[in-house]
Amino acid sequence: NTLLERSIDYDATYDKLTYSIYEQHEINNTKCPTIGNRFIITSRIEGNYFEDINFYVPRLTIENMSNDALKLFCSSYMKCINQISMNTRRVIEECNCDQLYNDITQNKDIFHLAINPQLASVIAAVYNQYEDKLPEKRIDLYEKAIEKMIERLVTSYIDSPKNYLGKDLQLNATLLWSILQDIAEYLHSKVEGLSESMLNKIIRNCLIDYQKESLKNSQLHIDDLTSKLVDIFKYQAGLLNEFGHNSFRFIHRTFQEYLAAKSIIYSYGIERSENIIYQNIHDKIGIPNWRVPLSMTLGILSKTVEYNELFTNIITRLLKDEHDISYQQSSTLLV
Repeated sequence: NTLLERSIDYDATYDKLTYSIYEQHEINNTKCPTIGNRFIITSRIEGNYFEDINFYVPRLTIENMSNDALKLFCSSYMKCINQISMNTRRVIEECNCDQLYNDITQNKDIFHLAINPQLASVIAAVYNQYEDKLPEKRIDLYEKAIEKMIERLVTSYIDSPKNYLGKDLQLNATLLWSILQDIAEYLHSKVEGLSESMLNKIIRNCLIDYQKESLKNSQLHIDDLTSKLVDIFKYQAGLLNEFGHNSFRFIHRTFQEYLAAKSIIYSYGIERSENIIYQNIHDKIGIPNWRVPLSMTLGILSKTVEYNELFTNIITRLLKDEHDISYQQSSTLLV
């Protein structure tokens, strides 16, 4: 609405908006005022977070891809990967162009995500970077996708020197995971987006806490690091987008939910105690907005033998709560 609050007129005869020459130059950012137009592109979900549009302006919705569209995307992606491999003379076996699509359709969980245009590109990237294999579970897909994005930031690549943070800024994957988890927890507890000032505050607090918790004696330059990390998370990390003016969100809500789930279990890469994990779940179990992250939390805890006893103990305590304080609806839905 702020962007659209300009001196515009509606021409009923031609069913279109009219602008002054000055407005046309400013809107189109071009020397020719007759080129271009204003319109809004939104997804069905993200668009609902913001206030109603008060102006007559075209609004386009990004819809899920059809099977044919997904197959075309996968085929084009694999052809591109094969071509890049040949051009760069990388030693790699040429892939069948239908291989990615076939693997996606064989996994119902992954296929459900792949019809979303944004997530389709993430799935394809994970597939390519992990030796043409797709994870079996959705939570593993999120883990690998975020892991690869963070790795890109902290590892030095010959063709991407500007992404190297580890040496110059004394950062590591653990700290970046922690910042993302705090961002996700904040966003999942709020309806509005994340402002740049709040992003700055979250990053600064993480750096201060990390420096206190770290066993190393390294001294982080908090102010300088905070400023650089704000720009990195806005423009380089690949997980945040600006939805509206000064309002940041994850590129897809599922990443937010997964990171919020991780924040319940981990703090700066260290597993929280059973009591803290239990209390985190207990405090959120009656909040509908936390149902998906809590399910993911239990999914993370239940998928390995390492967490088997912890998972069993927490479930037992939650069921006991249900019996003792009549928490029947929330607990039953979660389990």
